[in-house]
Amino acid sequence: MKISLRTLPVVALLALSLLTTTYCAADQNPKIGMLLPLSGNYAAVGSDNRQGIEVALDFAQARERLYVTYSDSKAEAVAAISEFRRLIDSEKVVAIFAMRGPVGMAVNPISKELGIGLVGGVGNKDFTLGNPFAIQAWPDSEREGQFLAETFSGLGTKKIAIITSQDDWPVAVTTALQSTLESKGISITSAQEILPSETDLRSYVSQIKRSSPEIIFANLSLSQIAPFLRLAKEQNISAPVYSNFWAAKPEVINAAGRDVIEGVRFVEMDTNLPFLRAALDAKFHSEPSGATLSAYVATLLLTQPIFKNVKTANDFASALLKETEVRTPDGPIPIRDRRIQFPLVVRTIKDGKAIDALKNPSIAESAKEGSH
Repeated sequence: MKISLRTLPVVALLALSLLTTTYCAADQNPKIGMLLPLSGNYAAVGSDNRQGIEVALDFAQARERLYVTYSDSKAEAVAAISEFRRLIDSEKVVAIFAMRGPVGMAVNPISKELGIGLVGGVGNKDFTLGNPFAIQAWPDSEREGQFLAETFSGLGTKKIAIITSQDDWPVAVTTALQSTLESKGISITSAQEILPSETDLRSYVSQIKRSSPEIIFANLSLSQIAPFLRLAKEQNISAPVYSNFWAAKPEVINAAGRDVIEGVRFVEMDTNLPFLRAALDAKFHSEPSGATLSAYVATLLLTQPIFKNVKTANDFASALLKETEVRTPDGPIPIRDRRIQFPLVVRTIKDGKAIDALKNPSIAESAKEGSH
């Protein structure tokens, strides 16, 4: 039996029209791939990424001109390479945002080979080297390590103990820190590297205690920070502890206990952006982490070329690389040498929440300082 469109109910016709419009919009508009750790040990980071992306798309009013597809990297290099190629070959994306160092560094050569714009939430200082299509959406490890050294020096620190998880980003930051400490007159009393999967940290904590540091830098993985802090308290270590932004994740705070993690400090991008905070609270009832901010700013950057009617991958990459700033509702963030210039701040855990430990410059002030 042949059905004429004239015999279809009005509601059905409207539904058919909507489906056709939605398909065409997704098919004709540029498509961006979001390669995130949506499962596995770093799924919490992927969740933060996704919130930042959704808020950025809302603000930019880009949903009708840009199609976003999510892909799970599992925070693993092999899975990331497979998904990266699938996004390009099957999904026909014109650019990709990739989160975490092992992922971004693994897909970097493919981006270069194919001329696909790659924006990375990657801290490795070498991310943009050798790939003219890469833009860094995270403070590079060299800058973060130097910032930490300046912070410790400003506190009058003379002795520091360091324990680092053997992961791309923590190792890169620690390496940059260590190369700067000597010039600041700071000695390292203990330097240990451990596997990200290690859970028995007792001997490492004991060694740190014997070295009598004035400050401890626990640059550990998401699952190691809480056990380390509990052991440090058990062994009556009184030296202040600095960690990384994972220390502020709710699961870390809950696992450590508020009394244990109280006062722990870490360096992070400045997330005190009024619009972003208000939008996240309204949409997700959450606060931004560095991972949220990275994805949010990266997405805003990726929306900018579409308003120039750029659709092909090559033209999109070319337009992307011409951008000199990311326009956000809280002010512009400059891009220099294909690196987004996020201001850095020191934060601390207080009453189960991360707050600023020191006064920090605004985005506008940071932009002026970086222009000298």
